Amino acid sequence: MEDAKLVIVRYEADPAVVADLVPEPLQPLGNGVVTAFVGEMWQSCGPGAYLEGGLIVGVKYKDQVSTHTVALLT
Repeated sequence: MEDAKLVIVRYEADPAVVADLVPEPLQPLGNGVVTAFVGEMWQSCGPGAYLEGGLIVGVKYKDQVSTHTVALLT
């Protein structure tokens, strides 16, 4: 990705609400932290310029910690 312009915000939400957004068998981390982003992206080998936004939460599966993209808008 080249020349991306992003605004990224991390905030704490109600952990119970975040838990409702996580599909099984994933489990929420339980801290309620959500990462939201919106921006203009550029891909030289793809569509060129486009807008994108999303919501990401922390999850775990067994002993692995990762993230889950709750919403991705393009």
